Amino acid sequence: MQVCFCLHRSIITKPGTATLESPDEDGRVLEALLDSRWSCRGYQEGRQVPRADIERLLSIAQRSPSWCNTQPWQVIVTRGRGNGAIPRGSDRVGSAKQAMENFRLFGAPHVAIVTTDAVHDVYGAVDSGLYVSNFLLAARALGLGAIPQAALAMASPLIRSHFAIADDRKVLLGISFGYADPDQHLPHLACGAVGRGALGRRLREARTRPAHCAAAPASRSTGATLT
Repeated sequence: MQVCFCLHRSIITKPGTATLESPDEDGRVLEALLDSRWSCRGYQEGRQVPRADIERLLSIAQRSPSWCNTQPWQVIVTRGRGNGAIPRGSDRVGSAKQAMENFRLFGAPHVAIVTTDAVHDVYGAVDSGLYVSNFLLAARALGLGAIPQAALAMASPLIRSHFAIADDRKVLLGISFGYADPDQHLPHLACGAVGRGALGRRLREARTRPAHCAAAPASRSTGATLT
């Protein structure tokens, strides 16, 4: 497994200054990304994602919102054959063949291990979930397949030891990603084809955040390390 480190970049933006040139068209683009995204369980062997594309992916996902702009997530991204990214000892966690594939990363060349700051507890996990969602959409927009894998958290002690993750971080999940193997694409698992309940049953009254959150700093780092 190659070892390298991604320098943290700052993304300076002024909140609320970005505009949409064509809201209708942009809405259709977002809808198309949501409809076409699927959990990819097969990848082109031996084809890695260029570092520049990985950094762009991280940069896009980093624009995710968070409580008072705390940005509690940190990401470790591996390079090299995915089977070597997770310690072999984690194989014993799975029992069924499909479960075992989680720990082989479905053959993906990269995995992003997402951790959150333990001090923010559930709020850090919620904010990190927003990051994961945007990571998946950004991957789709860049022509990549990806799959979030909460099962990897079952091996968190091994992952923590392998990547020297500090005790004040919680391992949430991994995201395996790479170029999808067209022979492994299962259209019936695409999110647009999955039955969903009525929208009304999923709506809840929203609460606004405290006014002081509006003054959060705009500087952002990708919070990621490439290994």
